[in-house]
Amino acid sequence: MFFKQLQIALNSYIQAFQLVSKNKMWSLFLWSGIIYFLIIVAGLFGVWRGMYAISDYIFSISFIKKWESYQAIKWLFKILIWGIYLASFFMFFSFYKFVLLTVASPLYSYISERTASVLSGKQFDFNINQLIIDIIRGVKLSIRNLFRQTFLTVLLLLLSFIPIVGLVSSVLFVLLDSYYYGFAMIDYSCERDKMSARESVLFVQRNKGLAIGNGLVFYGLFLIPIIGIIIGAPLSVIAATISMHDAKK
Repeated sequence: MFFKQLQIALNSYIQAFQLVSKNKMWSLFLWSGIIYFLIIVAGLFGVWRGMYAISDYIFSISFIKKWESYQAIKWLFKILIWGIYLASFFMFFSFYKFVLLTVASPLYSYISERTASVLSGKQFDFNINQLIIDIIRGVKLSIRNLFRQTFLTVLLLLLSFIPIVGLVSSVLFVLLDSYYYGFAMIDYSCERDKMSARESVLFVQRNKGLAIGNGLVFYGLFLIPIIGIIIGAPLSVIAATISMHDAKK
């Protein structure tokens, strides 16, 4: 069952490209790219300035600040500072998706709704009150997933120091990220089907193949400079909607 779901999720990306081309939905990708660009610029600036202030404060009150004048170990300070920067950027890129998916949730919800309309031939009425309720529900679910993923990521990081487990930790990291990426994309369809947050969680847990398959491609798209960033999220939303439609059939 898992591999059947995985196959549905992967095949849905091919159908997503065809659906977007046929229905001229490429303009939606531009709006997603603009939102992503604004978030990434603001986030990187905030992380850079924040970590600079934090690292400077730590060194100013630390006893090792006295050793900075020694040229022999000055390189050590540079390594420590850049280590803080790199760790901060890694954490930012690992979890910025929750910010992106929360801020852009009205757009992605619309993309999922429009895709479902094309697939089913059914028109969905816009309701501002329902939109606000859906956004609040989505934020709560994103926070829940953020804490769970953070806990599991830290656990995997600790387990990676065990020799044999450490060999597969990188694969587990990718699968974990993919699961939660796919979860976010599938939830737009669950939300439209009037599932509660708990019902959505239970649905995704029973259909891990759909979530992981969708998230794996989404993960891979982000490795493509610029283009992958612009098309990654909206295409994954469309693919998730198609996979949900196929899975129901």
